[in-house]
Amino acid sequence: MFSLLFFTYLKLRPNTIATRWTKETTSQQERSTAFEPKVVKPKTVTTEPRIIGTRLKLLAGLALMATIFQIILGGWVSSNYAAVVCTALPICEGEWGRYLDFKTAFTPVHFGFDNYEFGVLDYAARMTIHVSHRFGAIVVTLLVGVLGLSLLKHRQSALRKVGVLLLGLLVIQLVLGVSNVVFHLPLLVAVMHNLGAAMLLLSLIQTNYIIWNIRYPQAEKPTLIIIESKIPTGRLKASGDKESSL
Repeated sequence: MFSLLFFTYLKLRPNTIATRWTKETTSQQERSTAFEPKVVKPKTVTTEPRIIGTRLKLLAGLALMATIFQIILGGWVSSNYAAVVCTALPICEGEWGRYLDFKTAFTPVHFGFDNYEFGVLDYAARMTIHVSHRFGAIVVTLLVGVLGLSLLKHRQSALRKVGVLLLGLLVIQLVLGVSNVVFHLPLLVAVMHNLGAAMLLLSLIQTNYIIWNIRYPQAEKPTLIIIESKIPTGRLKASGDKESSL
């Protein structure tokens, strides 16, 4: 009878060794998983590709329009034989302001003449055309010069090269224009002046195309990676240092 009761006790008593082993195994698993780092990616803000500033675009557009208008003025000077009217620099000789006649100078058609060979306008009208062309040259020089210098300061190498090209063509065109006045319009200089105007116009068209279409991405900023742990940081101790905590 006593043996039967003892055998029943052994069968029904809780297995403390197995329970203790199970608890230790679970604790070890929790510690091992607690030290597994969990990478949490922060929210990244995607930025649009950086483009050229609006001021530079407007400046390039204004320089192009001013150059087109200046070329039209140059053609009007040639067609009315007004290229050698003013022989002094920088604007014209004498009291040129008193003789300005814009109405007659820019009237497209003049009736009562058999032909327009050697021009039909008087001195005042031709001088007005010539003076207008010189003021146009000053405006173009300022706009293209500022545009070229702005491009030289840009960090994009393609834009810096365009700036060098614009400034070089502008200087050449100014030298040719002054040579026309000083040497009284030699044929070779006049032809080169027309060619320089065409080259400057093409360069400005290229510049506007590049400025209005270029896009380049910004350099990516370094991202912060956050590592989370399942156990409080206060319980983590650095190895060999009892006071410091991770």
